[in-house]
Amino acid sequence: LYRLISGQSFDWIVFPESLFILPGTLVVIVAFAAILGMQMSLRCRRTVMAVMSSVGIVMGICVGLALCGYSAVDSRAMGQAGLVFGAFSPFTLMTLLVDPRYVATEQFGFGSGNGADITGARMLIFFFGWAATGAYTLVVWGMYKSMVKNFDMTIRKQSR
Repeated sequence: LYRLISGQSFDWIVFPESLFILPGTLVVIVAFAAILGMQMSLRCRRTVMAVMSSVGIVMGICVGLALCGYSAVDSRAMGQAGLVFGAFSPFTLMTLLVDPRYVATEQFGFGSGNGADITGARMLIFFFGWAATGAYTLVVWGMYKSMVKNFDMTIRKQSR
């Protein structure tokens, strides 16, 4: 998780807060894909069509969120606010936690030679990463409740 620099100080390779944020984020992404797959299997009459449409929707959403998140983090005008918006994209959040030097050089102050304190940026990612995970959990829960509520009506429509 860290490496020694000049024998005295250390530099994190992967931030330790990723151990707390990544499992929740990954579970919510998998839950979203599962719920969407179940909803599409209820809506489509053929299995292949349900699988292909759910995979296409999940890929489209993931690519869209990743593009928005990476562009927010990469924007020099947004500064550390880009980290806040980037945390709401699951794949951008994972990249920020695993390799922040590559993704958010400007926001973290890496490469500037001033030894900038990155504690504020790390706290932003930690808190808004959890906020994003909570928001996506609410979306998945809403999808689940909607599916359960409308199950009978969906089955009746398919039986015609």
